Amino acid sequence: MRKIKYLVLVAIMIGGNLEVNFSSAALANCDDLKFVFARGSGEELDDKSAEEWQKQLESQLSTKRTLKYEFYELGSQAQDGKYGVAKYPAVAVAGSAGGVANLVGAAVSGGEAFEFGQSVDAGIRELKNYISNVAAKCPKTKFVLGGYSQGAMVVSQSLPELDSGKIIYAATFGDPKLYLPEGEGISPPACTGHNLSEYRRDVADCRAFEGILGSQRPYQPQGFGGKVGIWCNKQDLMCSSHWSLEDHTSYVEDGMYAAAAEYIAILLQREFPGLTVIDWQKSSSTKNNVVFLVDSTGSMMNLMDKYRNEAKRLAETTLRTGGRIALFEFRDLDDPFPTKMHCDLSCDYTTFVQKLDNIQSENEAGGDSEESTLSAMLYAMDKVNWQDGANKSMVVVTDGGYLEPDRDGTTLEKVVRRSLEIDPVNAYFVTSSSNKPLYQKLAGMTGGRVFSPGSQLTDITDAIVNRPVVKLAKMKYAVPTGTTVKFDASESYTWIEGQTSQHGLLFDWDLNGDGNFEYRNAGTTIEQTYTDEFDGFIQVRVIDKQNRQSTMSAKVVVGDGAVGAPATIHTISVKPIVAGATQVKFTTDAKRVLISVNDAILGYTEIKDVSAPQTLDLSGLQHKADSQLKLTLIPYDRNGNRGTRNSLILEFNGASSDNKPSDDSDNSSSPGGAADSGDESDSQAETQTTGVPSIVEDNKKRKIPLAPRAGVGPKH
Repeated sequence: MRKIKYLVLVAIMIGGNLEVNFSSAALANCDDLKFVFARGSGEELDDKSAEEWQKQLESQLSTKRTLKYEFYELGSQAQDGKYGVAKYPAVAVAGSAGGVANLVGAAVSGGEAFEFGQSVDAGIRELKNYISNVAAKCPKTKFVLGGYSQGAMVVSQSLPELDSGKIIYAATFGDPKLYLPEGEGISPPACTGHNLSEYRRDVADCRAFEGILGSQRPYQPQGFGGKVGIWCNKQDLMCSSHWSLEDHTSYVEDGMYAAAAEYIAILLQREFPGLTVIDWQKSSSTKNNVVFLVDSTGSMMNLMDKYRNEAKRLAETTLRTGGRIALFEFRDLDDPFPTKMHCDLSCDYTTFVQKLDNIQSENEAGGDSEESTLSAMLYAMDKVNWQDGANKSMVVVTDGGYLEPDRDGTTLEKVVRRSLEIDPVNAYFVTSSSNKPLYQKLAGMTGGRVFSPGSQLTDITDAIVNRPVVKLAKMKYAVPTGTTVKFDASESYTWIEGQTSQHGLLFDWDLNGDGNFEYRNAGTTIEQTYTDEFDGFIQVRVIDKQNRQSTMSAKVVVGDGAVGAPATIHTISVKPIVAGATQVKFTTDAKRVLISVNDAILGYTEIKDVSAPQTLDLSGLQHKADSQLKLTLIPYDRNGNRGTRNSLILEFNGASSDNKPSDDSDNSSSPGGAADSGDESDSQAETQTTGVPSIVEDNKKRKIPLAPRAGVGPKH
């Protein structure tokens, strides 16, 4: 396959020394910082991903605007420079609006595959021209880069030829050419928390090794240490080892841009120490999700009157600092009174106040002193759409005890486990002094606290909004028995006078998820060897000097069956059958196989019988004279886990076509070690056309992208 090589920026010295003078007037018009973004396949300019990138970054910048900055989106205008005129089109290979089409009977040409590569190339050249042109006029201007899906490829492939001194940070989201060496193998180091790449910012999948289209190596070029970060959403089809289009299209909704903006803001504070970069009021803590759960039994009138104003203050502070709030009401299931949701996490302050003021304690409500607190907590945790990366709090206001188990069978252990599954939800209780011992256990097991309605009441807002930010390097581990797992919370921090700090933080660890933090003040990292099978959670608790605390949890599965063998393509061959038509034959143990030509994903085929050879009929696939096409088959097992890819290079030279494995094929798990490229009679394919795979739709009728897609839903 033809590889495009780009010019490397070289400083040319004429006569031994070259002096360049910039007028003070010209420099006065220069920005301190340029934010550059590359959108994904099929997106329009100013679409939701670019809009969210700008929105979240601006939310972190001071309204004083002592930092001069500008946003630029690739494709906004043609950039003319040393790399030629270029304008990034972000093509959608599908030939349909937004880059997603129904795959049944879809006809995709090789020409579109070429267009995709040309689109990425144009984006790379535009980015290099833009930075070069700005630097020529404003040599002190720095850059922050971001890219999504196809745009992430543009950013990551541009880095080796950019001046690292001018780049503060480069963030990629859903990169189809991600590279994380710690994710390679049957039992990769990432799954035990070891050897994690410096640029691994938020990648839930420990088996994320290469993207769906291979890998950009090195991903963090020399000179870019600490300046590159990867965000790969949970089971994103494009960058993880799993099969989820939904996770690829929900980076906005899942708060990935918000998390990146928060991290970039910290870097900007360090880069521009003499400038007011970060708004302390917006960045005093991470974003908070706070759910208020209010008991409205008859005896609650006095307690609610005392708590109402503090609840409003907590709600206002949470919203002002970029968080979200929700409101629920509960009593006793025997009343009968099912838990009610008055507003979810999209609740604004005015609505919250109206709904809260309308909750009135009824004199006859509540027949006993114990309420359905556990059932209500579980209901509320399941009902709201928690934000990834946010501190999650539930504030329960009640003057009664709780039934254990509850009337519907809900147990304390079930509530605690659900809290940990969410990552976790820290439970805070406002209750009478007589009930404090009862709730201390539940609060302790969920990393929360208990408050009295008296003098302690005003401490709730500070305890929740300004608590430390806890970061675990990984959120899920799956390992065989006898494995030593490393848990790392070293990126946790608190805010002190607008600066992130670990000064004075204490780290406690609970390595079996029972709420008992058996390792106190044990440091930011800890290792545990699991000799027995285990299916549960670990959690770390971080406590600051003001005794504010936060916890974070991770799922751990230990067992010899926790890690299965990946799906594979055993053999592959290409054979002409009639003029203008070709067949690809292969054997596999996969449930479905994804097909791509060059870097354009065409779709997939279902495997109904793994014991039989599989045939893909190719017809009408366009190509250019004297060109190459790379055909790649990517297998997935029944659980949606990606296996070992296999590629062939199809060469078209006008007379004959050799079909042989590409240099980057990974056939280590195939019998005999290498892909079967066919016998001598199979190696002569048609010279003018070959075809497209037959493509089907899965049982869920889910639409699969025909190219890396930055789709985030319709533009609002």
